[in-house]
Amino acid sequence: MRRAIQRGAMVVALASCLAGGTVGAAQAQSAVPTGSAVAAKADGESLSAVKAEGRWNTAGYKRGFEGWSKPLKRCVGVKITGKLRYYTTVESHGELVVTRVKLIKPKVISSTSNRCGRGVPRKVGKMKLSQRWYDRNCTESTSISVSVPWGASVGSSRTCGTIRRAIRSTTYTKNDSSYYQYNSGAPVTFKAWQLPSRQGKKVCERVDASAVAYVGNKSDAFAKSFMVCVKHRP
Repeated sequence: MRRAIQRGAMVVALASCLAGGTVGAAQAQSAVPTGSAVAAKADGESLSAVKAEGRWNTAGYKRGFEGWSKPLKRCVGVKITGKLRYYTTVESHGELVVTRVKLIKPKVISSTSNRCGRGVPRKVGKMKLSQRWYDRNCTESTSISVSVPWGASVGSSRTCGTIRRAIRSTTYTKNDSSYYQYNSGAPVTFKAWQLPSRQGKKVCERVDASAVAYVGNKSDAFAKSFMVCVKHRP
């Protein structure tokens, strides 16, 4: 009788151990991610990576001004046109960041006439056109790379004092009333971490546009600074 009772107790203990082992295994199995969960996580990571990748955006710009020269008795008009091509990324906190800005075909046009507004073209003997581009925030550390015949140097600007600039100047010696400075491709690149302007999410850079007109032994200069901005369109 006593041996039968001991055998019964051993059977009950063995059954309890086996049950406990089964429960532990089930709990361990539930703690391991399933194949679908791993796949979902991987998909989530890839989506995040896609969001982190940047893209290029392009938008055109056009600015201009006129000035009357009393010594030359002519109105001198200056226009700048081209495109800003900029690279954007979205940070982990959702903020849009611009890391590179390229000038695409930045052109300067000058015309001379007998009066400002809609005057009749009037020739001059010589014209010098210049454009100087620099960082919109007057940040001296902004990197600027250029291709020939553009130059990059530290010098004066109309709005930021002494700063690194991309420069292109051309002198024309033919008698005419219209002059064009063309620049094919993307001759200038700005590299800097910047946030687009809060107002309309704009991407901007600064430029000083100038023209020096000559008639006989007289000359007169005109210049203006522009904040060239293009609106970012997601």
